[in-house]
Amino acid sequence: MKNCPFCNNLIQDTAKFCPKCGANVQSANLELKAPAESSPISGTDSARSIPPPPPSRSAPGSIYSQPATSGSNQKQKNDSIGYQSRPDHSKLKNDGGVGKALLKLITISFGIIFVFVIIAVLSDSDNTNNGNQPQAEAPASSDSNSDKPNSESDSYYNATQEKYMAIQAEESRRAAEEESRRAAEEESRRLAELELAKAKEAAAEAERALIEERRKAADELTAQELSRTPASTTCPYDKANPLLCESRGRKQVTCDWDYAACGEPSIQKTLSKTSCSTKAKTDRQNNQIILSDGCRAQIVPQDK
Repeated sequence: MKNCPFCNNLIQDTAKFCPKCGANVQSANLELKAPAESSPISGTDSARSIPPPPPSRSAPGSIYSQPATSGSNQKQKNDSIGYQSRPDHSKLKNDGGVGKALLKLITISFGIIFVFVIIAVLSDSDNTNNGNQPQAEAPASSDSNSDKPNSESDSYYNATQEKYMAIQAEESRRAAEEESRRAAEEESRRLAELELAKAKEAAAEAERALIEERRKAADELTAQELSRTPASTTCPYDKANPLLCESRGRKQVTCDWDYAACGEPSIQKTLSKTSCSTKAKTDRQNNQIILSDGCRAQIVPQDK
């Protein structure tokens, strides 16, 4: 940092103009840095070789405060101590005025550019708001060429809008087609599952019907065989030849017994370790004796 030689304001070392007073600091520094002629001074005159403190600005109209001395005496004094002549004040003032004028010109230019930008933005907003309204035909005149750029920009804007709307419509159409395809696939899958379930149910029903038909056929065959078999008149079992019926573990076992010929059965001898009185049952309808829970016994007709 350094001090401005005109207003003593702190400025950058590379600054060309003072931001406070607008003076050309670079030209002033070049003039002030010119080599001064040195003169041999000794004794009591050595104090004169020390330069005075930097001058301060005393009044708006002057750059340095000058002592009220005559021109010839001051020149002789400067020559005796080796100082250069002071810079031309009028030139420094002119340099400061040029800086201020340049700053004002830049400010005005930025203001004009800002105004033009605002006008352009407002014009674009008006064109956007009136883009969907039919525009009246302008009367033919010599100024038609001046409206040509605006019409071209409007046509470009309209074309861009149409392209954007076309793209949006195409995307909407594709989304609708994709949704329809997914719905159709879902409906087809649901119908296929329903048909499969119906087919399984029909197969199960057919299997049940076939089992029922086989059972009926077996019953009819059994009835026919029984009708063809002559009824026995004598019982094949007696005390000498008893019926042996055995049950293993907890499984039930059935033994054939002709109730018509032999009458009611009776346990002649129990072969198991436990009693069979509660483990033997009769089945007159099917001509059978049922034993359970490991019952083993010899069975004979009751009246024999």
